[in-house]
Amino acid sequence: MARGTDPTPGRQRLLGLAAVAGLAAATAFAFGRLFTGRVPTLQLIAAALASVAVAALFERRGLVVATLASLVGLALAITWIVLPQTAWYGLPSMRTLRALGRSLELVGQQTRVRVAPTAALPPLMLATLTAVWTASFSAHALAIRAGSPLLAVLPMVALVGFADTVLQDGARPIYAVLFLGAALAVVFSDGLRRIRQWGPVWSTTRSSRIRASVKGSRAVAALVILAAILVPGLLPGFRAEALVDFSTGDEGGFGLDPFVEIKAQLDDQEPVDLFQVRAEEPAYWRMYAVDTFDGSDWTSSDPDASERGLVLSSPAVLPGSEALPDDAPRLPQGYTLLRGTETARLPMAYPAESITLPSGELTYDPVDSQALVRGGLGEGFEYSVLSRIVSPAPEQLDDVVFLTAEQYGRYTHVPSTIDPRIGELAEEWTRDEITPYRKILAIQEHLVSEYVWDTDVGAEANADVLAAMLFETRQGFCVQFATAMTLMVRELGYPARAAGGYRSGTFADGVFTVQTKDAHLWVEVLFPGYGWLAFEPSPSRPSPLAEPGTYLNPIEPAEGGPLGGAQQNENALGGGADAGCQVGPGGRPLPGQLCNAEERPTRLGADQLPPGLLDGFGEVAQEDEGGYSIPYRWIVIGLLAALAVLLVVVPIVKSAWRRTLLRRHREPRDRILAAYRVFDGEATDLGLGRRDGETLEEHRVRLAATVAFSDGHLGRLASATGHAAYGSSPPTSEQAHEVAEDARKAIRDLRRDAGWLRRAVGTYRPGI
Repeated sequence: MARGTDPTPGRQRLLGLAAVAGLAAATAFAFGRLFTGRVPTLQLIAAALASVAVAALFERRGLVVATLASLVGLALAITWIVLPQTAWYGLPSMRTLRALGRSLELVGQQTRVRVAPTAALPPLMLATLTAVWTASFSAHALAIRAGSPLLAVLPMVALVGFADTVLQDGARPIYAVLFLGAALAVVFSDGLRRIRQWGPVWSTTRSSRIRASVKGSRAVAALVILAAILVPGLLPGFRAEALVDFSTGDEGGFGLDPFVEIKAQLDDQEPVDLFQVRAEEPAYWRMYAVDTFDGSDWTSSDPDASERGLVLSSPAVLPGSEALPDDAPRLPQGYTLLRGTETARLPMAYPAESITLPSGELTYDPVDSQALVRGGLGEGFEYSVLSRIVSPAPEQLDDVVFLTAEQYGRYTHVPSTIDPRIGELAEEWTRDEITPYRKILAIQEHLVSEYVWDTDVGAEANADVLAAMLFETRQGFCVQFATAMTLMVRELGYPARAAGGYRSGTFADGVFTVQTKDAHLWVEVLFPGYGWLAFEPSPSRPSPLAEPGTYLNPIEPAEGGPLGGAQQNENALGGGADAGCQVGPGGRPLPGQLCNAEERPTRLGADQLPPGLLDGFGEVAQEDEGGYSIPYRWIVIGLLAALAVLLVVVPIVKSAWRRTLLRRHREPRDRILAAYRVFDGEATDLGLGRRDGETLEEHRVRLAATVAFSDGHLGRLASATGHAAYGSSPPTSEQAHEVAEDARKAIRDLRRDAGWLRRAVGTYRPGI
């Protein structure tokens, strides 16, 4: 008979919790195959276990409370795992919200172009982490709360099935064994819960842990797992191609985003051929320029050329091409896309003179010098470009005169969040240089020679990451080096922006083959009279334009050149008579440039410049506090305001409702029952409410063993309530009044014993 009682239901609860945790971990382990490396898988497993832990902590609370707690946990997990650089002492900040919004905008684009397994980019990791977290929470709710183990397995089956669909890694029995074993453990633990309702399950002897009613389940589970592994290999069509292919393996295109796409392409374990260029000389195959940096992200003032873009028919002679210097060598290029893309921008050498498409129209932005074809580009698409190679000699750039920094507007703007040490470092590196060109070149040379290229770093280039790279780790990749140099050049007062595209690629038989590993970001500096000139700050990534004797590879400084340039620069910055419009090497101003010339005593007027060039100039770009189109600041303020209102309203509503409940009932019987209901509501707030199926007397005994009540108020309240509910004779008004007073004093004893903190928390417990 000693075995006739079950020691405690706690074992059963722990068994069920362990089974759900195992199922969540097995799912995260299988789902982690979507990413390269072990770290993302370990992070997903940790997130899955954390989600189950949060669900277990709030298991005895209402589902709404548990869901809100899980959302808070998910927010912290996203901050710590996906966006740790945006955290404020480990907590989400406005920067986290802005980065989250940006990642959400890129999720769809990344899922279309990435090929699994891929790098753990923030947008993809955000979607994956959210899926694993919510599936784990749902599995706990269905298995533990609802007692539906088969339904609990469904969210996990969906995740594992998705991973199996997009991956082409063949049969992987280890994932199937772990997942099926965990799923059967969930079903088994629920079966034990149901059997326990018939009688004791756990044995107190060491010879048998579980009664004979379930001892054959292990053999059945082993047979099920073995069949799941062996039977598919015996079926016809195993390892054959799918009837309907949902994978992304052949749909990956190419597009560039400074923080996400470039890092992703550099991380590809097997580089993918993107396009080929038939050209006689290497160059940067440039696609776009970004001119606005808010401390976290690079953006363009007109990313899709919707404001400044000019619609041109093919073959198109680009606006301003007639002003390109005649002595600048021409570079014909023929492009063939090896992979389709939804990205509308055309790769081409800068500056381009003309573009020829097979048919149709293109949109050209003369300020950012980017060309777009609406609707994307298909595999096999061909077009040709004729560009000029503008590569002035060092002594020519030594004589260039710049305007004041304020007149370049957004091209010299540095966000206030940038570490001031970056500007001080730029001053230190250029202290011994005389001309602006030599200062800019010195920044490039310091970055190239004193830092290390490393693609294992994160994809971000925000203020904190830049400071850590420059002063601590001294390693990064092109986005971070290009951002650092652009900001340092701007700190000195010279106009700079970042340009993105691809390096020249691999040359063979007159053709450059460009792959994902060639994705790149570099720096462009506006030299009056010569236009935007490319600089390469990334270590071990030499510029294809750095021929000996050019501005990127000077052999010896020209005699007297630096001194003359410095004198001209002083006159220009001082607003002297030398300020004017300096012409280019061909004797004419280049299109879309701000310049000075010694021959003209006044600066070039806005009406003499190409349309759109001065848009935004003279207006220093303000930091993007709101981040994106979604007004995150106002959403947060609204949520905080709503929370503040709830903190005030909930206690008032509870108190008013309970007072109304007592006053509304006039009949003695109803008044006594209402008094007990108010008392029970107060006890529930403190976690001592009446349980399901518990009698009034049982409730009284349990409370009396926990709380020190005075003068028998609780006993009289319970006795009178039982009489009012079940007695044949109705109570009197005096008795009802006494019971209400007993309830009030019993409530006072409850509150006194609970303490202020428990009372405050209980005030906001769900229920009236």
